Amino acid sequence: MSASNGPSRRTIAAWIIGALVAGLGTGVVLGILRPSGTQTVAASADATSEGATPTPSVTASASASRSPSRSASAPAPQPAVFVATPWDTKGLELSNLKTVRRTDTGAIEITVDRLTFHTGKKAADYFAKHPELEPAEFAIENQNRRIYTFTLVPGTPIFLGPMIGQTDPPRAADAGQLVDGFARASAAGTEVFVWLRHDNKDKGWVSYLAEQYFP
Repeated sequence: MSASNGPSRRTIAAWIIGALVAGLGTGVVLGILRPSGTQTVAASADATSEGATPTPSVTASASASRSPSRSASAPAPQPAVFVATPWDTKGLELSNLKTVRRTDTGAIEITVDRLTFHTGKKAADYFAKHPELEPAEFAIENQNRRIYTFTLVPGTPIFLGPMIGQTDPPRAADAGQLVDGFARASAAGTEVFVWLRHDNKDKGWVSYLAEQYFP
């Protein structure tokens, strides 16, 4: 199966069983978005809202969080188009979402643990280096446990799924729904994963955010 088609339901089920057995003790997860196709919608990160895998485990190298400096200027937000195959799209990165808050200025600030998503030959090479792991179509590696801080560019497209937005497939949402939905998920002890497009700078900017669905 090609990486762009994503894993089969049977493969996903096998990953889930494997995760339950392993207990996900290493903080490494495999998953797949279940999109309904590309959507063009209006979504704004500065809008407000009234209310609102199992995977092979990987040895991660711990790194202390530090206090970085903010990027000088915010980039333009991405077009409000849902990316159906983020793992196959240049510039998008999977992250474990740790916190979401609205600052005193009204900006949306998030902290994340950045992950590396391997497919195709890179996934095969990764498993070749880790023979103790059972090979799969995808591998997600936590190479560095440092926590990064990003601010959403005003107008950033936001797409929320079952964990935050209580919807499947992911749908366009506003900043208020992101803040409120993450608070509910966090209170329930639910881990949240998102695909981000960011400027790759310490304490930088995010211009696209979409929740990663884990079946």
